[in-house]
Amino acid sequence: MKILVDRNLVVFSAENLSHLAGSPELGVAFVKNNVDDFFQAQNECGLDDDFRQKLLIVCKIRYLRRRKMKPPQGGAIMCQEESLDAYFTMS
Repeated sequence: MKILVDRNLVVFSAENLSHLAGSPELGVAFVKNNVDDFFQAQNECGLDDDFRQKLLIVCKIRYLRRRKMKPPQGGAIMCQEESLDAYFTMS
């Protein structure tokens, strides 16, 4: 499933996102790849706070990288970035 999500070969829907509930990192990657579709269907997705927090961290890291900025040293983002990088490829 990770390969399908990484290559953006799965059509985004709330139902497909719910199938990834057992793997929050994969679900976040799925949303990241389909962010416009997610915003249209987010009320149907029934996401918990933990998932939303991970999604915000990914978006913040992506924003900082696009602007060639580094997260603050020793901050919560820095700690999370190392573990999230194992799951996501950010451009």
